[in-house]
Amino acid sequence: MDFPLRGAGNVHSEIITSSSGADPTSLGFNMPRITLYQFNSDFISIDIQAYFQEENLVIEGYDIGQNVKDYWGDGDYEYSTLISPLEVKKLYTLMEVREGDKEGLLQRIAEKFNSNTCTSEWIDYLDKNGIASSGSSWI
Repeated sequence: MDFPLRGAGNVHSEIITSSSGADPTSLGFNMPRITLYQFNSDFISIDIQAYFQEENLVIEGYDIGQNVKDYWGDGDYEYSTLISPLEVKKLYTLMEVREGDKEGLLQRIAEKFNSNTCTSEWIDYLDKNGIASSGSSWI
């Protein structure tokens, strides 16, 4: 669920690698993780990230706050999309990134999908280009 938010907030894309001072393995993942969209206000906080889990590409988000509670009846909402290694190979070609350059692919994804509607736009992009994925959400 993407909320159509307007107004001031903290929005950025940042890749976390060992060279940026953070040890990715200490943060619970063994590959770089990039923030596609982040927003914080008094009513909602949204965090959407992309990363590799082994060879699978994962886009996941977490929304929390009063707006989420008003909409879903619960204060937090989690969602994710997983793309298998075979489908990830197609993405390298489609996004014009050298195959196997995971960090490059994450950067390209962040360049194209970085707004409060990036999750919906990402799923539409996958569907339009015949990239199979699986998704899940939790309230």
